[in-house]
Amino acid sequence: MRLHYLLKNRLLIALTTGALILSAGSALAQTAGNSTQLPPSLNAAIQSGNANAVSKAIASLSGGNATQAAALATQVAQAAEHMLATNPQQAVALATVAVQAVTASSVQGAAPTATSTVLTTAVRIFINPAAERVAPEGVAQLATATVQASTTTSNPTLIATIANQAVSAATTILAASPAAAVQLASTAVSAVNQQAVLAGAPQSSLQVVTTAARIIATPAAQAAAPQAVAAIAVVGVQVASNPAVYATNPAAAISVISQSYSAANAPVVATASPTTTTNIAQMINQAASSSALNSANADNASALNALLQSSQSNSQNLTNPVQSGNQSNQNQNTNQNTTPPVEPDRTKSASPS
Repeated sequence: MRLHYLLKNRLLIALTTGALILSAGSALAQTAGNSTQLPPSLNAAIQSGNANAVSKAIASLSGGNATQAAALATQVAQAAEHMLATNPQQAVALATVAVQAVTASSVQGAAPTATSTVLTTAVRIFINPAAERVAPEGVAQLATATVQASTTTSNPTLIATIANQAVSAATTILAASPAAAVQLASTAVSAVNQQAVLAGAPQSSLQVVTTAARIIATPAAQAAAPQAVAAIAVVGVQVASNPAVYATNPAAAISVISQSYSAANAPVVATASPTTTTNIAQMINQAASSSALNSANADNASALNALLQSSQSNSQNLTNPVQSGNQSNQNQNTNQNTTPPVEPDRTKSASPS
């Protein structure tokens, strides 16, 4: 009996140990399978860190098959995200390649889910603080490519969401690379300035131009890219004065209009794009008389008219001192001509600086 008991226990131990070994072996096999899912040529290209090689590998392996190209791009995007913690700069470069691979309408049409996966993975990468710190210009390129790729998906919510994340990234990289930040903000506001997005995602559209308005209000942005700032200001007013967008938050919309008009009036911006202030003033006049906007906000007309009057008053204050100085010079010259024996005081007759 005791011998039977011992044999039974040993058998149970052997069976249990065997099951554990099989389980461990199965897990290892599964892990090994996951690690070899990437085609060898694509894996080699990724490991090389050469973005061009990765792009060529996707093109070669897909053989013109849009669905296969999207699947490969998804793998590249996921690989990029996995290396984000250790090599953010390379992660940004690889993600950019993945996004470019799904930009074509043929790929988006054949594999919309994969396209969405690539774009949302790219967003997680370009909003990562480490990536923004290490590669601000690369982040701007990735975010720009992601926004542009989203605009052809015919998905207003996706477009507005990605544009929001992109313009948010622009605020983060503004100090390190103001020109890149402004260009990214320009791409974001342009993405939401289409009727389908304004109607389908009005709140998100307003948030995009609100963040962009804060960017173009900074002297760094105005100095780095004055013409782009002027263009953003125009689009910002267009979006904010759209009835569907305006109705979501009239106060925020008026704030966007105000900041955009102020940015356009900044000397460096006005010099680079002299007609912008006039164009925006006309748009504000139209918005002030809009029945849709006035219905959404009883104070709309008075607020926008006050904005125009304030801007005109500031412009007059800037020009009046120059006129006074010229008039003073004319008076001094007249006095000097009528009293020739008096030696003129040349320091007073100098033009005001």
